Amino acid sequence: MRSRTEIFLKQTPALKLLLGLVCGILLQEYVVFSLIQIVVGICISAAMFIVYSSLSLKYKFQVRWLGGISMFLIALSLGAFLLHKQHAGYREETLQKIRQADAVELIIHEPLEAKPKTYKALSKIRSIKAGDQWEPAFGNVLIYFSKDSLPVNIGMGTHLIVRKPLQLIENAGNPGEFDYRTYSRRNGIYFRTFLKADEYRALAEKTVSPGSYVFALRDRIIGIIDKHIHSDKARAVAKALLIGYRKDIDRDLLAAFTNTGVVHIIAISGMHLAMIFVAMQYLLTPLRKRRHGKAVSAAVTLAVVWLFTFLAGAVPSITRAAVMITCIIIGSMIGRKTNIYNSLAVSAFVLLLADPYDLWDVGFLLSYTAVLSIVLFQQKIYRSLYFQNKIMQGIWNVVSVTLAAQTLTLPLILYYFHRFPNLFIVSNLFAVPLSAVILYMLAAMVILSAVPLLGNLLGVAAEKLIILFNGMLQYLNEVPFNITDNIRINFMQAILLFALIFLLREVIHTKKRNYLYASLMAFAAIVSIGIHESRKHSDQLKLAVYNTPGNIVIDFMEGKKSFVVAKEPVARNSSTDTYVLKPAATYFHTKPADSLASVHLSFPEIKFHQYHLFVLNAQASLPPIPSTGIRLVLVADNRREDLSRLKELFPNAAYVFTNTNSLWKIRQWKKECNALNLRCHSTALDGAFITEVN
Repeated sequence: MRSRTEIFLKQTPALKLLLGLVCGILLQEYVVFSLIQIVVGICISAAMFIVYSSLSLKYKFQVRWLGGISMFLIALSLGAFLLHKQHAGYREETLQKIRQADAVELIIHEPLEAKPKTYKALSKIRSIKAGDQWEPAFGNVLIYFSKDSLPVNIGMGTHLIVRKPLQLIENAGNPGEFDYRTYSRRNGIYFRTFLKADEYRALAEKTVSPGSYVFALRDRIIGIIDKHIHSDKARAVAKALLIGYRKDIDRDLLAAFTNTGVVHIIAISGMHLAMIFVAMQYLLTPLRKRRHGKAVSAAVTLAVVWLFTFLAGAVPSITRAAVMITCIIIGSMIGRKTNIYNSLAVSAFVLLLADPYDLWDVGFLLSYTAVLSIVLFQQKIYRSLYFQNKIMQGIWNVVSVTLAAQTLTLPLILYYFHRFPNLFIVSNLFAVPLSAVILYMLAAMVILSAVPLLGNLLGVAAEKLIILFNGMLQYLNEVPFNITDNIRINFMQAILLFALIFLLREVIHTKKRNYLYASLMAFAAIVSIGIHESRKHSDQLKLAVYNTPGNIVIDFMEGKKSFVVAKEPVARNSSTDTYVLKPAATYFHTKPADSLASVHLSFPEIKFHQYHLFVLNAQASLPPIPSTGIRLVLVADNRREDLSRLKELFPNAAYVFTNTNSLWKIRQWKKECNALNLRCHSTALDGAFITEVN
């Protein structure tokens, strides 16, 4: 008798290919094979499959493992090849050549996005000029145009000649920060540039791509929403809910969605596409009863599904759902039932073929783990309680789906976001059904906008519902225990947590003690690692000066407490708080404190235990006599001082040049420091300054 695993693998042939592809991508990323090695691997695995295919049925059965292994190895080699191809175009010598080019021709690839002081756009490199010759090149560049000098004729498809050297995208160098450099490179974006009017020239030539028509349709939908919905916050949520356009949502409202566990509603997920699919199935019911109606219905449904997918930016979560719906529709057309696990594997395989770096995309991982979790756990959770009341059954069904989705996504949420929304069940109870009503209402408003009366009525109704929706979320966000923050788990703990979840599922399913013992061991390992990490940081005594544009932010860490002193106050949920202080607190295992007894502020001097630092800004007065106790001097506000004189006044000090200084001045100071044998550090050029306090 075949085992459950054998039966499952036979029913999901795409899973073997997906596992092979994933293994190939991971091996190429962390081991790195040459093109010759990959080609040899493809040839050997293909030869194995040809040999297996040429065997008679009798021998095929005896060595049936050979077919599976050969297909796995082909997929593995393919994964390695795809990633090698991605790497090949971005070797260091190629990047250096682009940086050293006399001029670069760029094509703006998407509509301009308004920022507080600039317009941002993604562009593609078409060619570079070296000497007198133009030669083809490729790659993506983030452009930031100064708002006060942007010509009206610049937009998507515009060709630009840029004579300013492109900058490589680098991280800020703050502890625990999001690795934006790697994220950008995995999206093919290696450069950025900030342009003033005299640093580029727009050409008459324009490129019209298929994407421009999608963006034009998206802009038209945005215009309809702007016309019929007047509240700024309601309008922003409407755009996010209908087409995934989240750029207008303010930081506080986005925090409310995140903290209450319903950010998936404005992230455009499979839920949105499922609602559209259900609506299309209902609307096209009369058509399917006619001759060739099924085929026409399937074609129309697929067209609408994929149009919505591209309107929403073709993000992994919705593309996965679109591929799965396509599999379901094609399967029903040819009279075959689709296996949900096989459909999941096929959609993941297709997405990774298109972009192997999706494997590191958090949205991709959350999307697939959420769907897999619902498939694995929802029915078991739903059947654990029975209600005779139909309303209670409906409520319990929503709760069971929410609980199931959270089960497998929990390790990813804790590992990547270090927080857990405690009220996710309550928020999803009203958010899921209410968002469905709003989505259908917004779709109807867009379709019927040509009829002013109907468009206005639907717009008013949708706006009222969105305001109610936002109000309920913001109310829940104000509840003191709405979120558990600063949760710290490392990669090994996340893997062990996945193992624990699957082991507990097997304990419930099989009632075998071996799985129970294994789950207890996994739990003990998670706790042991957590205790070890906690003890490692309990006695720390550190000082950090962060890389924060236009500000000086100093963090004094004593054990698990953190006290921050800043030139300009750091507001809650500001960019500095969100992207610098919170990641640093997670990295150092600290919690913010209002004060520390060991920190004495007496500007321009600050004393932290026996460690003294001096803040040399525009207002600071230098001491009249040398001070041997000063260990660190923070130079700010482009202070004009002779470094040789500072060396005499602070003979034992190291120098940190903060972000409040000009870059040209910092580079000049660093050269002088090298000549005087002074220890120096620039937060803008070298990242955060971190030191142990002895």
